[in-house]
Amino acid sequence: MKVKKITQRITSSLLAVLLITSSLSLMAQNSRTTPPVPVISGDLSVCQGDDAVLSATAEADEVRWYSKASQGTLLHTGLELILENLVENTSVWAESVNVGSDLQSFTGGARVDPGTYTGAAAVSTYSKPWGLRFTISQDIILDSVDVFIASEDPGVFVIHLQDADYNILEQKTVNLPAGNATEPLKYTVTLDFEVPAGEHYSLVSPSSPKLVREGASYHPGYPYPLGDVGYITQGMLQNVPGAANAATYYFFYNWSFSVLEESISDRVRADIIVNDIPEIPVGDENQDFTQGQTLNDLDVQGSNLTWYADSNGEEVLEGTTELIDGTTYYVSQTIEGCSSDLLAITVSKVTGINEVGSDRINIYPVPASDVLFINSIETINSIEIFNTIGQSVKRVNSNEINGGFYIGDLASGIYVIQMSTSSEVITKRIIKK
Repeated sequence: MKVKKITQRITSSLLAVLLITSSLSLMAQNSRTTPPVPVISGDLSVCQGDDAVLSATAEADEVRWYSKASQGTLLHTGLELILENLVENTSVWAESVNVGSDLQSFTGGARVDPGTYTGAAAVSTYSKPWGLRFTISQDIILDSVDVFIASEDPGVFVIHLQDADYNILEQKTVNLPAGNATEPLKYTVTLDFEVPAGEHYSLVSPSSPKLVREGASYHPGYPYPLGDVGYITQGMLQNVPGAANAATYYFFYNWSFSVLEESISDRVRADIIVNDIPEIPVGDENQDFTQGQTLNDLDVQGSNLTWYADSNGEEVLEGTTELIDGTTYYVSQTIEGCSSDLLAITVSKVTGINEVGSDRINIYPVPASDVLFINSIETINSIEIFNTIGQSVKRVNSNEINGGFYIGDLASGIYVIQMSTSSEVITKRIIKK
């Protein structure tokens, strides 16, 4: 028989008692006193989709993290807990634990027996394995379980301990004595399985004689406690947790197990606030500027704006950065510590031509797609259009105007239009979609 880790620990402790001084023995005893609750720190406020890293400071042998104030799912054992990709406010609980060196034995775990029920079945090769699923909050040695044998010629019985991914951790093959279908024989199977604290273990059989198992209507229902260290959570068939047979109780009664004695503090709660990601800032994606203007001069509505030179938001720019013609800048807003996606703004430099005559002439629509209409109290003799760097891009004679003219041949952007009358030159800015 192999030597178990916990047995080794006990043996070492007994030798230590014989060899070390009484003062060290007293220290060992004090280490098993109830520890104070841990102190929790870390990411108690995060952005949606981010991870939260929590840390515990504890005067204890270890810290355990749970999903509830009592019982609940064991999330992790250790001083640091990482909660990944949070999407809503979350609470966790932590407790301090001092582990002693003495074994405590428990019996009567799970369902103790099937009572007067005698229904039995053997594991089918088409739906193997059959068994039970369980979770424990601390290391145990699963010493034995009881089975009730209905077969008069049972032969070999195989038992597997599986982890959450159905890997076989331990296995046992036993030859069972003859049973009886009318009054099934109770038989204790010694296992001596080491089971570390964890979730979703399975105790199953891929091959068995006829053994008592109870359908959902023949037992009170899950969960069944394993002392105060765990629960039998459901029946298992074909390694499928959600199968319709999950309410069936398979084979394994009266679990006996051993654990190291522990002293456990009360649990302390940590609340993690998950903040929403804000909307992107509001502003036109194409904006114009004049020489010397900066990012701070652009028309953007948002809180705590941050400017970037790249679409990945890696190169931060100061708001006092002077604008460069034709450049695309990126901006986010930050609310409650969370940054939005980026708004891209492309800027265009406007020439120094002043707009005059705005009270005597009206141009519409702005922006325009194909035709630009003109309403003027004076006759317009000619029109010339310039781009933002002062280059002439289009000329229109008076006989081509007729209340409007075609600009569909221009590229999208900002232009300056000069309209000549008999008395003056009138300038206006237009936008071509």
